[in-house]
Amino acid sequence: MRAFIESGLTKEEAEELASYQLGKQEFSHPIVKKVLDKVENVIGKRNYSSPSYLSIEKMKNGHEWHTDTGTIGHMKWCNYGLSLLLTKSSGGMFKYKNPDEEYSQDDHYLNIILHSSDEWHKREKAEKGRTVLLMFLN
Repeated sequence: MRAFIESGLTKEEAEELASYQLGKQEFSHPIVKKVLDKVENVIGKRNYSSPSYLSIEKMKNGHEWHTDTGTIGHMKWCNYGLSLLLTKSSGGMFKYKNPDEEYSQDDHYLNIILHSSDEWHKREKAEKGRTVLLMFLN
C-alpha cells in the first residue's frame, strides 16, 4: 500500500517542526497530530504507543533500498512508515521498487509519503542535506 497525501503541513509549520528535538513518542505534539489526522484518513486510527516512534532526521546521505520492517527484521512490529520533507534541498529523490515510482524534493516537500512497511524504498543523497519527519507506526 502506498499513498501520497498533499498539503501535509504549511511552510511555517514545517519550519517550526524542523527546529524541534522531539522525543520518539511525542505523537501528541499539535503539528505531529495534524499529520496523523491526515494519515488516519487513509489507514484508520492507530495506537501510537511504543514501539511506534517518530524522528526528525537531518542528514545529507541517503538510505539504501530497505523496507520499514528492517533489512534484518529488527522492526517486524512496524505496519506503516511515513516521510514528510520539512526543508528543501537539491537531490534526495525518494524512490519505490516494484512498481517503480519516484518523488522529487519538490514533490515531497510539505507532502506525506505513506506506505505499508513491506514496500521497498530508498532515498538518494541530498546535496545540501535535508530535514524530514519520519514515523514508524505499529
